[in-house]
Amino acid sequence: MKKVGTLLIVLLIVLLILPSSTGYFLEDHHPFFSKHIITVDDEPGDADYTTIKEALNHSNPGDTIEVFSGTYKEHGLYITNQGISLIGIPQELGNGNDTGKPFINGQGLYHVIYVEAPNVTITGFHIENRGEGYWDIIIADFQADGLLISNNTLCYSGNSIIAWTHKYTKIINNTIGHAGIHYGICLGPWDDGTGYNVVADNVIDHCPTGLLVWGDVRDTIIRNRISNSTVFGIDIAGRGWNSFQFNTIENNAYGLHIYASVLNRIKQNNFINNTRQAGFDQSLGFTGGNRWSQNYWNQPRILPYPILGTVIVIMPWVQFDWRPASLPYSVIKQ
Repeated sequence: MKKVGTLLIVLLIVLLILPSSTGYFLEDHHPFFSKHIITVDDEPGDADYTTIKEALNHSNPGDTIEVFSGTYKEHGLYITNQGISLIGIPQELGNGNDTGKPFINGQGLYHVIYVEAPNVTITGFHIENRGEGYWDIIIADFQADGLLISNNTLCYSGNSIIAWTHKYTKIINNTIGHAGIHYGICLGPWDDGTGYNVVADNVIDHCPTGLLVWGDVRDTIIRNRISNSTVFGIDIAGRGWNSFQFNTIENNAYGLHIYASVLNRIKQNNFINNTRQAGFDQSLGFTGGNRWSQNYWNQPRILPYPILGTVIVIMPWVQFDWRPASLPYSVIKQ
């Protein structure tokens, strides 16, 4: 019996020691826990790789890819590992005299960045995709939950700038402009309850439609400046329960349009010099419960501001902002 007791004690000690040893092994050898830093510079010999595509091809989940200042003629950059951070560094790594955000030139040959994994970060780049093809700059598929796109300059694409984002996306503090035939930003659509996205502090300029919220729920659109859109500044279609606050929507053909979307809150925004400030088409539905409150409508007002639209396909209807603002709101992003 003593031998059995001694054996049990030895086994217990081994089990207590094993988790820490196993943890060390996983951190050192399992790719998800590696979290290495991979460097990219367009000057040969200065970094691990001279192209972003090479760095992505050799990355593991959780890695950070630091791309230093320079010009990268690349497209079809597939991000397939979760937790990848693609970070632009606005300085030269070694030889050369490059300065400013690293510039990715997609040349209009395909989507520049295609995200196929969750919890990816893309920040600190200047990306263009000029050309004759109808391609986007950043496109995300249904697996790309938790995408963060921040502090980038994204402009000149044949189609859209940022398209088909999924759930829990954050698009923050970017300059977005000159989309081709579609959108500056397109949120949705996916059929599994997409939404809970945040679009904040962006400048969106000269896109046919600045922002499309398509079939999303509970998105927060706040403090953006959306201007010079030839179709809609903001277009909201399907589902609803989204919040739009402290945005400046100016010099667009149609400031904000709602189509068959319900229970959206449009509060404390600036509508300035749009050919048509706002309206709605509720298709087969009725008013949809959309709420307009305390917006600034191009000039000081005391009386409620009428928003014209249609319900049940062709029936004219009017909704009201019952408490319009007398002064425009100060939007942080200029």
